[in-house]
Amino acid sequence: MTNNTSPNTVSNGVNDPTQQPTGTTKGNVLLIDDDNFLVDMYAVKFKQSGFNVQATLSAADGLKALHGTSPKS
Repeated sequence: MTNNTSPNTVSNGVNDPTQQPTGTTKGNVLLIDDDNFLVDMYAVKFKQSGFNVQATLSAADGLKALHGTSPKS
């Protein structure tokens, strides 16, 4: 018997949205908040869910990240 299920399909044939094939991401997330604890917490959760995450601690740095320039240190 051959198993014809994809890596993100559970045994009953239903797609499992929590499982992504290796090397793929669900998308990009830009987190902007002045609370470092919240930024870190949400970054971890989004990364665990398969997203690329970029986090900043200010609106100015968030806009720079959005436009592809590096924020000042």
